[in-house]
Amino acid sequence: MRITVFWMFVLVFYVGTPSTAAPETAPGTDEAALLASPEEVYFESEDLTLSGLLFRPSSVGPYPAVVFIRGSGPSSRDSYWARAFAEVFLRHNIAVLLPDKRGSDKSEGDWRHADFEELAGDTIAAVEFLKAQPGMRTDAVGIAGLSQGGKIAPIAAAGSDDIAFVINIVGAATSLVEQVSWEMFHTFREAGVSGVELQKALELQVLAEKYLRGEIDWARFEAALSRGLESPWRPVAEGFPQTEDAWQWTFFRGVGDYDPLPFWRAVKQPVLVIYGEEDRNAPAVRSTYRLLRVFLEEEHPDASVHVIAGAGHALWNPETTDTHMPKLHPEVLETLNSWIGSRLR
Repeated sequence: MRITVFWMFVLVFYVGTPSTAAPETAPGTDEAALLASPEEVYFESEDLTLSGLLFRPSSVGPYPAVVFIRGSGPSSRDSYWARAFAEVFLRHNIAVLLPDKRGSDKSEGDWRHADFEELAGDTIAAVEFLKAQPGMRTDAVGIAGLSQGGKIAPIAAAGSDDIAFVINIVGAATSLVEQVSWEMFHTFREAGVSGVELQKALELQVLAEKYLRGEIDWARFEAALSRGLESPWRPVAEGFPQTEDAWQWTFFRGVGDYDPLPFWRAVKQPVLVIYGEEDRNAPAVRSTYRLLRVFLEEEHPDASVHVIAGAGHALWNPETTDTHMPKLHPEVLETLNSWIGSRLR
């Protein structure tokens, strides 16, 4: 087992087989590929009918395939971010399935009332569906989790031998509550909250967590929330659940303390993880440390964690001038190209 630490444009922590050089072409730079016409598909997960978009390579199969796992909130078929990553795989002649999350587009159900294991079950169902489609290499169908989808990925991978590989794109390797605390701190700072007001805002976040776990009653949290709504950081306070019966409380009680690490310990498939060093939504350094420790302790034969210098949560190229159609960071493309090229040929 080999561990390599490399710092230049990208910080790489690696356990296992080294990858080959990236292809000369650079995916993520051609708008036309994002506009390719996909096939609308439907598949079953438990008692639900879920929908999605299937992108096939222009080449003749059989070819590898990947199922994307969407991030937090409802999914959108028009997600430019998801399609930017889909384009990378398509350029490597890999089919891509973008499932519609429960309750999104034409999928039945409601993601707000589903826990991560249920969403992982939807992913496994999507993999099984994809393997049954003509032109697919049944030995090379994997998953790629985007943001919160990266939290769900290890549950699916640990629970299914049908999954050939696992890619985690900026999915935090911490509990959701810990991740949200990190995110809220940066939200406060970016909103210009500082000094005593920052302390008050962070206290509201702490009280929200305590109410979530039943450690305080609604009246105490509501009083703090009311003070926040009258403060200079009112727009931030408005982002907290405003009522005792808001759906967010139920959702977070179901998934807030979920720790992905026990599931990562059970993952034996090849793993690629990518974080942005400047991520304000997911704690990249802590996530990297936790995953490295697991992969080393489990002596995983092929797992790598890459932290891209200068990249944020979306992993866009910071030098992109077109804010409406940004491009993926070149080091993200190089990392994906190299990893895909050495494992999915």
